[in-house]
Order: sequence, then structure tokens, then C-alpha cells
Amino acid sequence: MLTLLSGALLAQGAQKVALVTVVSDNGSRLTDLAAKDVVIHEEKAERQVLGVEPATEPLVVTLLLDVSAVPAGRQFPVQDLRTAVSNFVKSVTSGHPDTQISIMTVAGAAVSALDFTTKVDEVDRVVQRLYPEQQSGAVMLEALSDASRKFAEKQTPRRAIVAVDFNSGEASASQTMKKVAEDVRKGGSTVWSVSVRGTSESASTRENVLNVITQASGGMRFTAVEPSGLDAMLSKVANSITAQYSVTFARPDTSPAKNVKMETSRGAKILLTPWMR
Repeated sequence: MLTLLSGALLAQGAQKVALVTVVSDNGSRLTDLAAKDVVIHEEKAERQVLGVEPATEPLVVTLLLDVSAVPAGRQFPVQDLRTAVSNFVKSVTSGHPDTQISIMTVAGAAVSALDFTTKVDEVDRVVQRLYPEQQSGAVMLEALSDASRKFAEKQTPRRAIVAVDFNSGEASASQTMKKVAEDVRKGGSTVWSVSVRGTSESASTRENVLNVITQASGGMRFTAVEPSGLDAMLSKVANSITAQYSVTFARPDTSPAKNVKMETSRGAKILLTPWMR
């Protein structure tokens, strides 16, 4: 619907359609956003909101799961990871059978554990087999680049990468760190980072990159001290990426929109995805 709608609107010469994600303060899914609830500014000018509709395109999600070995004296949170990811999958697919999910496990290499599928039982079988590798570092940034490139073949604008890590050392090559942001931009996905940090110092290289990429792509970062917080964080991500809307707004001309910001008084944040036509 978004693609066809955007073409018709652009023909009129004074409208834009943006795909946005709504993140509620309490972590619930906001399903009834309306045009009256949204305020849009471009630069310093307020724009008229012409319409707000739930996004109906298929959702495509890649899960990047850190399965690298944890330091001696600690236990890898196998059950916390399996339970949280399984609940996440149930949440994003509930009522949306066309949702596609793929899984990459990340340790010394980024390995495709499951290609894109709409079959929840296949996803769950992979999730229930998750287990830590022997490597102590994880190439999470390399995995982000790989996942982003695979989105190029997808037609839907609703693309999300959800990265889960446990404060492992970043093992990606330096050239990957430099190009990951560009790969994510070209892939057109939003990036969501869910991290269990403990009380030790975090891996600064990965931290810096994830902070920049999540914000620039229209995603968010969530962190917890203990693995028990993983389920709640992934639940909030699931409720956010399934609460997406197409927002139509008026503009004075057909030039590219710049510095667009959207707000709502509904106790939620509106995040712009990379898709706008």
C-alpha cells in the first residue's frame, strides 16, 4: 500500500508519506494512533498531517544473537535467551502470518542459522537449539553489515534488525567498523540493539557504533544489567516494530523533505524509518 500510495501522492506534488515506528513509554503496543495525535515539523515549519494509517506491508526481521563464550566464572544465559527470543517471535507474528524472520548467530563468525521464513515452528526449533560457542568475541558489526545486504532483495519497506549481545568483545575487522553504517543505510532497515551489560565496562567500539546506527536508522537501544531483563527489552522492541504507521503530510513543494520530526501527546515516541516517499 505504501508504494502505490506514495506514487499517487507525489503526482500531486505537495505531499509526503513516511513510514514511522511508535514506541510507547510503558512498552505496550500503540494500535490506535490518529492524525489528530501527531504534530510534524520540518526545519522550523509545522506541516499539516493529512492522514495516519497502520502499516499493512509484511514485516521482515533479522535477529542477530550473540552466542560467544562468556568470561570464566560466569554462565551463559541460555534459558533467558531462548525464552526471550521465543516470546519475541510469538509477539511479532501474532496476527501477522506474513511476517518473515531470519536468525544469525554471532561469535567468531556470523553464521546464518535460519533463512527468512514465515513458519513460526521452524523459527522456534532454531531458537530452542541456541547454545554458546567456544569463541569469546563476537563479530556483531560484521553481522550487521551482512544482514543489511540481505535486505536488498526484500520489497517491503518494513525492515528491522534486532541485535542481542552480552557485552562480548567486538571481533570485527577495522574495515567492517568503517562501512557498517553505510551498509545499514543502503539496506534501509531500522536497527534495534538489546544488550545485557552486567557491571563490567562495556565494549566501547561496538557501543559507539550501535549508538550511532540505532539512532540514525530510526531504531533504539535497550540495556539491562542482568539477563533476566532480556525478555522485557525484546518485548518492547516487538511492540514497537509491530506498531508502525504510514503518515501523510503536506509540503509546499516536491523537494526532498529535510529534518522532519514527529511528536505525539499519547505518551509515546515517533521514530522515522528510512522510508519516505
